[in-house]
Amino acid sequence: MIELGVPFDNITYSTLITCAKRCRRFDRALNWFDRIYRAGLIPDEVTYSSILDVYAELGRREDAIVLYERARAGGWTPDPVVFSVLTKMFRAAADYDGIRYVLKEMSTLGVKPNVVVYNTLLEAIGMVGEPGLAKILFDEMLAAGLAPDEKTLTALLKIYRKARWGRDALELWERMRANKWPVDLILYNTLLSVCADFGLEEEAESLFVEVQNCLQVRPDDFTYTSMIKTYCSVGKVDSALEMLDKMLDGGVKPNVMGCTCLMQCLGRAKRIDDAVRVFDIAVGRGIKPDDRICGCLLSLASMCCESEMTKVLSCLERASPRLVMLIRMLGDGEVQFAEVRKELRSILNDAADDVRKPFCNCLIDICRNRDIPLGEAANCCILERSLDYTLDCKTMVLQNGR
Repeated sequence: MIELGVPFDNITYSTLITCAKRCRRFDRALNWFDRIYRAGLIPDEVTYSSILDVYAELGRREDAIVLYERARAGGWTPDPVVFSVLTKMFRAAADYDGIRYVLKEMSTLGVKPNVVVYNTLLEAIGMVGEPGLAKILFDEMLAAGLAPDEKTLTALLKIYRKARWGRDALELWERMRANKWPVDLILYNTLLSVCADFGLEEEAESLFVEVQNCLQVRPDDFTYTSMIKTYCSVGKVDSALEMLDKMLDGGVKPNVMGCTCLMQCLGRAKRIDDAVRVFDIAVGRGIKPDDRICGCLLSLASMCCESEMTKVLSCLERASPRLVMLIRMLGDGEVQFAEVRKELRSILNDAADDVRKPFCNCLIDICRNRDIPLGEAANCCILERSLDYTLDCKTMVLQNGR
């Protein structure tokens, strides 16, 4: 076309921009957009929508808003797809003001959101944590005559769960059943997670039966894990173990979350042998021990008696030989504090941020429970200070008790 001197029109530019966007060649999409103005053309609604999507993908919120307002000043009326794109952009940045801006624009223009836009808005609100606004939007959606789908209900339940709105979550579940709204496995699992969070044993068992009787879905590892967490939250260890056995009999591979939760519960019940069995099952089913499992084993080591310590340390040896070596260093009176400090620093630097304090707290518990005369070395939180960690309440209490 260039060689023959065929002039480009809006359709040509829009097609090139859309193609570049789909190929994730965002630089080329922006380049073609600039050429529209140099050619003396005015972008149409398709072009605006495409380039706004490019800005959203790049996280360039200010550029997107400037373009949006410039297009609006030129008489452009955006459709629901555009607002869905803007909402996704603000959701990715957890920008609450941006979400409010989108809602205000839609209201001003009288644009009625469809189910996809409502789903995007609810997901975005979930990122910024505004359950009240989510509930209002959901009620508006129903008042507009739109029926929620599985994504709508899952997004709303996740918001309620995060905000600890247990009563609202249960009310939504009752409305789902009364209205026979569609349910998929992700939604079932979200409902079961709510039950696990609030210790709703009967409700969880009822939901689990529904999943088993549903021909369209089959329980997966998250389904069983939620049931295990529910039983653990109410202290029914045997029921949790039975659920693990059902999980294995059904050919479902356990996950780290379910195993660590069950091991912790067994540890609190002083059933160390069963906790060791769960660890063996997890490793035997292909789970690679990570920091969470190591932290769980450290916690078991801090709970068990001296006669059971060997079994727990044997498991920990398979998960993290360095942690076992460190525990042995703590019990060795000839090891200097500098050596303990160096090894602990190295372990914590390599560990995930969210397990560093639990690691230290469990090590302090082990020292206290085994009555290890470590002097300065027992003060594991000295290392926390040296690594600029903020001491939590338990660490301070343990140190004061020491």
